Amino acid sequence: LSSDHALVLDADALHLVEPADVEKDHAIIATPHDGELDALCRRFAVIAEGRMAKAKALAAASGMVVLAKGPDSFVASPSGAIAIGPAAPSWLSVAGSGDVLAGIVASRLAVGADPFQAACEGLWLQTRAARRAGPAFTADDLAARVSDAVADCL
Repeated sequence: LSSDHALVLDADALHLVEPADVEKDHAIIATPHDGELDALCRRFAVIAEGRMAKAKALAAASGMVVLAKGPDSFVASPSGAIAIGPAAPSWLSVAGSGDVLAGIVASRLAVGADPFQAACEGLWLQTRAARRAGPAFTADDLAARVSDAVADCL
C-alpha cells in the first residue's frame, strides 16, 4: 500500500486498506464481494443502502475504483460513473474466480488502461472466459480461457 504503483486489492488485502492509504496519487482498484464491501464502507464511514449505492459512495469517499463482485457485478468510479457488468453465469462463483478477476484487472492496468476502464474490461473478460469454460470448471480452467476471451474482442 505504500507503493507508488497502481494497485488491485482483493481478498485479505481489502482488510488492510485504511483511509490514509488512499490519499496518494496512484490508482487503487478494490474488488470486494458483499461482506468485504460492507467492511470497507464501515472503515471509510460510508452509509448507503443497497450494493450499488454503497459502491458508488465508497468510490467517492475513498478515491478508489470499486468493482463490486456478485451476481450483479458493477464498477463505480470516484467521479460517480457506474458500469454494470454483463450478466454472469451462476457457475462463476467457483472458488478462486475472484483471484482470476483481480489478475485480469491488473493485466489491463499493466498495458495502460485507466483504472475504471481496466476494471470494466476485467469484468467483461472474466464473464466471457467463464462462458467459454462452461458450467464445470476450476479457477485454473477459468484463467486458461482468458486468452480466448481476449481473442473474442479482436
